[in-house]
Amino acid sequence: MISTSRERGYATRAHTADTILQVWAPSREACLEEAARGFVASFADTDRATPGAPVEVPLRGESTELLHGLLEEIIYQLDTTDVVPAKVSVRPVDDGVVAVLRLVPAAEAEPVGAAPKAIAYSGLACERQDTGQWRCQVTIDV
Repeated sequence: MISTSRERGYATRAHTADTILQVWAPSREACLEEAARGFVASFADTDRATPGAPVEVPLRGESTELLHGLLEEIIYQLDTTDVVPAKVSVRPVDDGVVAVLRLVPAAEAEPVGAAPKAIAYSGLACERQDTGQWRCQVTIDV
């Protein structure tokens, strides 16, 4: 699965018992947004669902910790309240970011792949490139 433009996007590829997600964007926050979008798209199509009220999720730490925390929050929401984000926006704060999730019931999303179980720490990366563009990589355990 690929959603791409020169400026921002993501690509996924299947691997035995997991999925690898690669993301690019011009800023850290945009890269986190694309990672969330690509992550959800790997298991659910939310295009026809109507997003609910925004839920703010503060995340603290370095870029890789922010990436891990955001995706684990999506898994937590799916596992505990059976919802998935149809839209995600991310804004910076002094010691991290605030992710704003617009959630929909999982039943309103069309399943397109195996539900995620966890985010692997192995190969996890979110960093600014020499070109100024940000890149993230995630291995999703399914």
